[in-house]
Amino acid sequence: MATKSTESFKANYDKLAKIAEELSGNQEIDIDALVPKVDDGLAAYKVCSERIAQVQLMLQERLKDENGEKG
Repeated sequence: MATKSTESFKANYDKLAKIAEELSGNQEIDIDALVPKVDDGLAAYKVCSERIAQVQLMLQERLKDENGEKG
């Protein structure tokens, strides 16, 4: 079962990928939609990068515990 944070990561990752695809495509960009897209992309990037940092920390802690090291 997916948790709220994984759904949030997935939704934001998908949003970020869609925005990146739209902006990197060869089609003409709607200049009026550019700033909102960039704002949405930055917000999605923040959620994704924070979640990745959390997962990295959890994995480091578990690997440290697995190796018998004390925190």
